[in-house]
Amino acid sequence: MGNTKQIAGLALSGGGFRAVLFHLGVIRFLFEQQLLKNLKIVSSVSGGSILAAHLVLNWTKYNGTECSFNCAAREIIRFTKTDIRSRIIRRSLMYLLYLVPWLICKLRRISTRNLQLERSYKILFGAARLTGLLKDPKSPAPDQAPELPVPALHIMAASLTTGEPCAFSGKGFRRCGSGTAENPYDPWLGENLRVSWAVTASSSYPIIFPPVRIDAKALECAKDAFTTHHYLTDGGVVDNSGIQELLRLAAERSLDNCFLLKSDAGRRFDSPIQRRWWHVFYRGQRAVSMLMQTIKTLNGRRNENPAAAGLAESPGNSGNGITIIDLDIKSEIDKTNYNHALDSNIQKAASQVMTDLDGLSDGDVAALIDRGYEVAWQSWKMTGATLRQPQKKWNPLSLPENRNPGNLDASPFFLYRVLNILVAPTDLAWWALMPAAFGWLWLSVYLLRQLLAGMGIAE
Repeated sequence: MGNTKQIAGLALSGGGFRAVLFHLGVIRFLFEQQLLKNLKIVSSVSGGSILAAHLVLNWTKYNGTECSFNCAAREIIRFTKTDIRSRIIRRSLMYLLYLVPWLICKLRRISTRNLQLERSYKILFGAARLTGLLKDPKSPAPDQAPELPVPALHIMAASLTTGEPCAFSGKGFRRCGSGTAENPYDPWLGENLRVSWAVTASSSYPIIFPPVRIDAKALECAKDAFTTHHYLTDGGVVDNSGIQELLRLAAERSLDNCFLLKSDAGRRFDSPIQRRWWHVFYRGQRAVSMLMQTIKTLNGRRNENPAAAGLAESPGNSGNGITIIDLDIKSEIDKTNYNHALDSNIQKAASQVMTDLDGLSDGDVAALIDRGYEVAWQSWKMTGATLRQPQKKWNPLSLPENRNPGNLDASPFFLYRVLNILVAPTDLAWWALMPAAFGWLWLSVYLLRQLLAGMGIAE
């Protein structure tokens, strides 16, 4: 017997490009089952914000024909195959080695890593403003087709200044606070902020990217309307799943008798007993993973009691019948439940793909999309819903049916990662970086020889 509830909300977790592609598989499932158009609220964090913003800005495409969906999906897939992180690091090194250009760029504020990250996002989002999230700018004219209502999107970041979650939406930016009389929500400000800027703030992973400053000038408002500037970082620091904000949205809109989907592409928290964590980067990354794992556990316990999220206190939500469906990338899918399920070793490896914004291969892209689709399939089937059986796998890259699903290499060794950043002859910045690097190397050797000669050690 099928269920009578509709899917009203979707939370897209963080996880870099791994999360983007896993969520895309979930979106594809909702499209095929004609469930996507029913979404009313969406919350997103970090890598999930990349897809969420693209989804809302291209809402008509994602809910149109098979051709229009594939067109929108290929845009996001192409973006995940660009090596954003390495390109940004190479440019940062280039600015550093060329001292005079570096100083000029610092004065003009164009060399910081988060501004380079925003420039990369502009490739995907263009000049879109937050107000564009209220209405699909690519919607057809009224005489061509009825306009689909666009879901309310909240892009989540975290304030390093106050330690609280912050949200971007079509209405602007606000500090969320706790919603109590002592710590109420701030008013919405800065509706003309760029979408690329909001996604940058949401996905500025603190180990790699500096925080994004937001103040009255950035919000284009009076100073007395926004007195405290905030430094924003990755929203996953507070809640990497985005489900808490989705619950708040559900409470505000008095939603009841519906499903909320939590698409969780969080990495599997493994326990490598033999690893000594000698490198500072991996130590920092491990510490962040431990903190996020703790937050996830605490939020999971909180979600077991809807009153803890404020739902039972909201008008019309007492006994609201809201059910959270967890779409976890770490779930194991049996081929008896879904004929096209990936092999078990690929399923396990998918949750271990690095969260950096590194370019992915065709095989890795296809495997992560398939993973999102199959997890959504099994989770929705468990609700008792009637499913439309696909005749074959969705194949946006037109890969062979017997394709290699990719290595899904989760932890390439440190030297490989360094070489992947430094050796990139297809990047113009690499050609500019090499002369400066050799110049500094020659100068260092020359000065060392002069020093040794002065000491009488070498001629």
